[in-house]
Amino acid sequence: MRKIFTKTFLGICLLGLLLTGGMLRAQISLTATAGTLTGTYTDLTSAFAAINAGTHQGAITIDVTASYTEPGSAVLNSNAAGAALYTSVLIQPSVDGVVISGASPVGRGLIELNGADNVTINGDNPNSGGTNRNLTITNTAASTISFTSVIRSATSTLITSADGNAVRNCIINGSATGRFATGNTATTGSEYASYGILVGAGGSTVSNTTAPSAISSVTTTMASGQTALNFVADNNQINACARAISINGGATTVATGFSITDNLIGDANQSSTTTVYGHAIAVSGFSDGTIA
Repeated sequence: MRKIFTKTFLGICLLGLLLTGGMLRAQISLTATAGTLTGTYTDLTSAFAAINAGTHQGAITIDVTASYTEPGSAVLNSNAAGAALYTSVLIQPSVDGVVISGASPVGRGLIELNGADNVTINGDNPNSGGTNRNLTITNTAASTISFTSVIRSATSTLITSADGNAVRNCIINGSATGRFATGNTATTGSEYASYGILVGAGGSTVSNTTAPSAISSVTTTMASGQTALNFVADNNQINACARAISINGGATTVATGFSITDNLIGDANQSSTTTVYGHAIAVSGFSDGTIA
């Protein structure tokens, strides 16, 4: 009886560990209205890969259920790029105090919308009362790495639109912590060239399913014929970067209809190691828009 009990007990323990480990590894819960209707993933990189492959389709909701670290840049391709077939993507936390962190390479973002339209990142947990910033997104790249961003929306001559995208109610931390110091004055340094939210050029150029290009200049702009219409940045808290919110358009038709409202940018203590060092908001390429 002792042997039977021991084996049974060990079996139950092992099963519990496997189930618990599986739950701990599933920080992303996804639902869709077409294709495969549900899925669980370890990170946005994996969830985006499934969407890019056409596994999940239609209107897609991604719930972040626990804090985790991305393995690198998480890239969502545009609808109809390869097998991708979706109408909208919503990313939101389902619990309070969730943190997505990870290090992007030089010139890249931690979360990249590669010509993707109708994507909303909303940091307000719908299961909590009121409107709150329940989602923190932090780029943990070395502080000296330049041209990084936390959230990046990119277009190119091949993928020409990134319309209807929104970032709301998030805490966004760039990678340029501690760069506000005497001697840090290089125009290619992270104290001058790093971003919280970047809407600009540099999307796929080889095919519409290849990763975005790394940017190497703050003057890289979306040309005429490329659009990021009706972009929204609302009620975000942004720190530790040179440029908190940048929309880089090279023609007045590019970024029309944008709305940048109620964002908390930088630190009241201007000598803080986590403040915004250069531009709070920089927008070009529009005929109308709102900053409030």
